[in-house]
Amino acid sequence: ERAPLLPIIIGSGFGSGFWPWGPGTAGALLATAIWSALSLYLSPVALFGTTLAFVIVFTALGTWATQRLMPFWGDDPKRVVMDEMVGVWIPLLACQPIDESARAWAFCIASFVLFRFFDIVKPLGIRRIDRMKGAFYVMADDIVAIRGNCDSEVDQMLLSFPIMADSMMLVDEGRRIFLTHGHIYNKVNRPRGRVDAIIYGH
Repeated sequence: ERAPLLPIIIGSGFGSGFWPWGPGTAGALLATAIWSALSLYLSPVALFGTTLAFVIVFTALGTWATQRLMPFWGDDPKRVVMDEMVGVWIPLLACQPIDESARAWAFCIASFVLFRFFDIVKPLGIRRIDRMKGAFYVMADDIVAIRGNCDSEVDQMLLSFPIMADSMMLVDEGRRIFLTHGHIYNKVNRPRGRVDAIIYGH
């Protein structure tokens, strides 16, 4: 019995997951190319909204597609690269649209390169998520989210991964890394207890 066609199209990142030499890189590169093409025609606000919609919609669709494909392709199929596509769209949310400036291209390329680096290395406890079983965790090892000061329960209803925690403590080989938005905890108002690093973006 063959895997259903629609989950294959979505899960494989529109076929990029079938690239034999680094399917994850191929998926992330396709996602970056799609974003770059859209940035040439959309305003910054429209580009941000479209990219955010991509993250929300394709996280849900990617989880659904992975669940449908797992009986045919295994627990963590390498051909499923929609998680890489969603993962690279997240840092691209912070990038300005592509124009003639080298700065815009530099941020776009840096988003792609840094995402692939961290996706391969999987630091800060992400490797533990990668070892978990289930369609959601195939997607989730590329997503770590912390609640911002404008996020609400309505936002959570639209997303298939948790975002409502004000902070998260990741432990990696004894190192304690505190993740937060920054509107409550930051370098001035540090969290209690031992913390080796604080990552925030406020």
